[in-house]
Amino acid sequence: MKLYLKLLGALFLGELLLFSSCSQKDHFATENDILSFSVTVNGEQKAGVKTALGDTIKFKMAPGFDATTLKGLTPSIYISGYSTISPLPSEPQDFNEPVKYSVTAQDGTIHEWTIKWSYGDRVKDGEGGGATIPLWYKSPEQLGINTTGLESSIGICGDYLVFSRSNKTVNKNTGEPTDTKLNVTGVPGQIYYFANDDKGNLVGCTLPAISSGKFNVYKWTSIDQVPQLIYTEDHTSGGMPGRKFDIAGDVNATAIFSTNMYESGKSNGTIRRWKITGGGAPTEISSVVIPIGEEYPATATAIQWQAFAMSAPDENARFYTTVPALLWGTIYSGIVVKYGTPDNVQALSKFRGSFVQDDGSAGGGYWGNIIHGHVSAFDFNGKTYVAACGLSWSRYTYCVAADEDLFPGCIGKNIGYWYGEIPYASGIGNGTSSITVSNENNDSMLIYVYVEGGGVACGKMTRYER
Repeated sequence: MKLYLKLLGALFLGELLLFSSCSQKDHFATENDILSFSVTVNGEQKAGVKTALGDTIKFKMAPGFDATTLKGLTPSIYISGYSTISPLPSEPQDFNEPVKYSVTAQDGTIHEWTIKWSYGDRVKDGEGGGATIPLWYKSPEQLGINTTGLESSIGICGDYLVFSRSNKTVNKNTGEPTDTKLNVTGVPGQIYYFANDDKGNLVGCTLPAISSGKFNVYKWTSIDQVPQLIYTEDHTSGGMPGRKFDIAGDVNATAIFSTNMYESGKSNGTIRRWKITGGGAPTEISSVVIPIGEEYPATATAIQWQAFAMSAPDENARFYTTVPALLWGTIYSGIVVKYGTPDNVQALSKFRGSFVQDDGSAGGGYWGNIIHGHVSAFDFNGKTYVAACGLSWSRYTYCVAADEDLFPGCIGKNIGYWYGEIPYASGIGNGTSSITVSNENNDSMLIYVYVEGGGVACGKMTRYER
């Protein structure tokens, strides 16, 4: 009997211990989740978002960010109750590379999480660009060009960025000088102004004043091949073409190229145009006459070196023009860009200032002459963009803005401010500026701005949001 009771007691105690053990384990917490993640980068809080797979958390960075800003950061992390995390959030991490955190639940199960940065969302097809980022800036010395100016413009030919008057080149991706020069066999004098068509073909013209009275227009198929003369005209007196030059379309198919008329030391407001059809010989079409000085105070005397850019190879397509005026002793907020159509120039709409802040407000307000501006129009992901630059005696200003179908009235909202100023000093060369673009692929566009005596800045427009 006693033995029986002992066996019964032992069995009961074992069951009790087993029940107690199972009951305690059943009450252990099983959650091993990261409930929220954020990290502060340059004073801006970046919140993490879980991916669909549930084991990766991403936070967004703008393309072109400084990688050093992600080093030595201590994030803010909230995890499931009763769980632990390793490494501790208080331990600084380098978030340039994926960082792994192990979250251990109270019951001992482990979930490994990966934290990584990513670019912003990709802008949808046909909806324009996102962030525009700085790639490089080079001074004249670094570019290997004349430090006192004397280069009028820049253009792209293959992998080269070319300077018009010396024909020197640099690598378009890095700005590093090369030993290669553009072939200009047969060109009288020198090429004065370059432009790139919508297909990336290099086109340039001569200025009669320094090219034996010739206004010649050439195209290049490569950096080392002899240029092909596509148009020629003699000018020995009177108004002169070639001071500024632009082309829209495909020079080997349908295109329109244009030049301002330079007379008595300034542009006279007349823009001459030629159309190429089927890659054949250009035919001159109607000129566009830009009103001079109608919006400016009495001290505004003339338009200087007026630029003109078509938005499409169509005679009646929208055009853009710089309207820099001489404002002796008057504070003036940069170059003005206006746009309209050739058949209705009086109804030109005004684009605010050449320097436009990210919030859309006009910037600048500088003493001195705002002269020698340049404007370029280009398409990217279904939208037309305007790149504009101008300079005074003391500084240079630049912006990229979307056309009115993206920003009503084209008031000048920047698509990613990337470079606001290039150093400029007075009394050099022609004190001119130039913009050109290179369409890399469907995801990015390279934008180059040259200021005589100041150098070149290169930026990339992307399809990723900030």
